[in-house]
Amino acid sequence: MTADDEIEVDTAAGPMTVSRRSPTAQALAAGRLAAVQHEQVGRGLMDWSLGSELADLLWMTVPVARSALAALAGRELADAAEYGRFLNGPLYGDVASLVHADVLLPALAEGRREVVVATLAVLHRVIAGSDGDFRWETIDGYVIRMLEKEGHGEVLQEIDPALMELVRETRRRLGQD
Repeated sequence: MTADDEIEVDTAAGPMTVSRRSPTAQALAAGRLAAVQHEQVGRGLMDWSLGSELADLLWMTVPVARSALAALAGRELADAAEYGRFLNGPLYGDVASLVHADVLLPALAEGRREVVVATLAVLHRVIAGSDGDFRWETIDGYVIRMLEKEGHGEVLQEIDPALMELVRETRRRLGQD
């Protein structure tokens, strides 16, 4: 095989050189994977979904959340196998708790602003589409209010003022302020 017969494709593990005629090249050729991923992010659900827009968007856009999400999903798989039940996605409250304890608190403590920005963008998107339903209640209660109580309200306001305005508006509208 000559250099002309090879191309570099992007994989989750990084770039890889493959034969231009291989199935891998066809599946992962420049732009194809990005287009599929872009479409999944656009709809907020992966083809193999974790069961909620919140979990899927975190997986797709906040890579540091993946190991904690994988652990949640693994527990669900193990429990379903052990107890002979159908699969469910991780509980919404468990995902929200993960966002707080496993993603945002460490990122805030370590000054990883890019993680905080990406995570707040996910929360903003989910809250904006929630209309005060369980998604709002869970994210506000398990994440936003907890961070505010822990003294991070100003940082949230600085990083995503539009999110915090939406939070204030929703709390007022629902009589929760």
